[in-house]
Amino acid sequence: MHITLNGQAREISAAQSLRELVRQFCPNTTSIIAEVNGTIVKNPQWDIVMIKETDRIELIHFVGGG
Repeated sequence: MHITLNGQAREISAAQSLRELVRQFCPNTTSIIAEVNGTIVKNPQWDIVMIKETDRIELIHFVGGG
């Protein structure tokens, strides 16, 4: 299945939930914001959102500082 992840074309082996995809690419999920096709998906919904062919996913990692 072909998707775009953070602006780069990627191929993933099978349909999976957003949570599975996030865990695959971001080991520490505590400060991740996920966006699928331009819509922010909150963490509690990551299990029910299934990644589909041609989806555009952005995973944004927040870093604290000051």
